[in-house]
Amino acid sequence: TKENFVVGDLALSADGTRLAYTLPGPPQSGKMELWIRDTANLRGEKVAAPALFGRSMVLAPDGKSIYFLAPDPAKAWINHLYQWPLSGEARKIVEKVDGRISFSPDGANFAFGRNLGNGAGELIVRNVATGSERKIAAITGFRVAWSPDGHEIAWANNARELHFVSVQTGSERKVAAPGGAAALAWPSGGGLYATMHAPPGLGPIWRYDIARGRWDAVTGSSESYSMGLLAAARDGSTLAAVRAEDMMPAITWISGFFGFPRNFAFFYSNVVLIHLRR
Repeated sequence: TKENFVVGDLALSADGTRLAYTLPGPPQSGKMELWIRDTANLRGEKVAAPALFGRSMVLAPDGKSIYFLAPDPAKAWINHLYQWPLSGEARKIVEKVDGRISFSPDGANFAFGRNLGNGAGELIVRNVATGSERKIAAITGFRVAWSPDGHEIAWANNARELHFVSVQTGSERKVAAPGGAAALAWPSGGGLYATMHAPPGLGPIWRYDIARGRWDAVTGSSESYSMGLLAAARDGSTLAAVRAEDMMPAITWISGFFGFPRNFAFFYSNVVLIHLRR
């Protein structure tokens, strides 16, 4: 994309071949437009999304449908999970889901956070076929990512740490992070990717090397990415993210020279594909 003031959401297919994202619709419409592109040649089309189409998109492991969250019509503070087969009607799958879901490596289950109120929440694993749910752990953040080996689920809440929960036992370990960990993506290759929060809601992308237990910067310190939007191909070859492009770099430089904070700057928000060296 190029020179968009707002990118609402994005999702990348498990095989990395399809990219979905939303952009603002016509002025005063209050709606978003859904685009789906082929990542190899960037060809794509605008797709007519259902009227209740919401946020926190995830492409199903087979790439044939999109899962998303939408608020309850009567209680806007409660979100429900829907599945939409890229045509026809969307159907409600789960009630009271908070945050983007993450599929297990075999696609048989997905994990999500459920807000219980008063700062408390639960990490839930749900079976796709049967609809049965299992509480894994108590959590306070609703950004989750399932490990490629299926053994752990990571969650974050913008604090300077990540939490790793065992799927089998519910035991938890914590890892210090270089910033407020926000969006998570955990492909194969031994690393978990995270955007790190910095004012004004932007920051770099980092990779936590699981085997070495250390963080490495994926993007340059001068680059800024939307803290809530990050997706990865299953094989770890490609990331999809939303990068902030300075609209007026000269004014930003002058602002910095006179000591104004960085959030004084103005940005375009553009979807980018980051091809990682393996």
